[in-house]
Amino acid sequence: GIDSSSTTPLRQAGKSPLHLQLVQNRIAELRAHMSSGGIREAAVRSLLYVGMARGTVDERGFEAIRRIRSAQEELTALSIGEFKALVREQFFMLLIDPAASVAAIPAMLPANVAARSNAFELVRQVLGSSGALPQEGEERLRQIARLFGVAEKEATLPQKVTSMRPDRKAS
Repeated sequence: GIDSSSTTPLRQAGKSPLHLQLVQNRIAELRAHMSSGGIREAAVRSLLYVGMARGTVDERGFEAIRRIRSAQEELTALSIGEFKALVREQFFMLLIDPAASVAAIPAMLPANVAARSNAFELVRQVLGSSGALPQEGEERLRQIARLFGVAEKEATLPQKVTSMRPDRKAS
């Protein structure tokens, strides 16, 4: 085991030239495919881009994705493994070059305005499941709304309504 009271630094794993070459090849591959994909990839990339402003992930977003995935025919065509691979690839693209990844979204979207609006609504639902966005997240959501070509008023998360009955006191 590792002695927790030891003051000697742990050894770092060596960096192999082969590993570095593989990483560089993967980065080049991701850059080459940044504008490929369709509305599914654009929606996932948008969701990740806006959600990254939070800096954290909680289970409510995953539950919303699960419900949406089971309700949307175009998303159920993917196995869970394929869906995870799609999310991972879109996330890596955002890590490598956020500006180019986001700039490529319009090329991935169909001309059909209704399909764009529906996809943007899915992004809003998932983001809204985890509560309010920080200021940077709100700005990113407005940017994505412009890229999707939806009205600026749709670029806000739905407000959660909490009902308090008048006969009950807050504690």
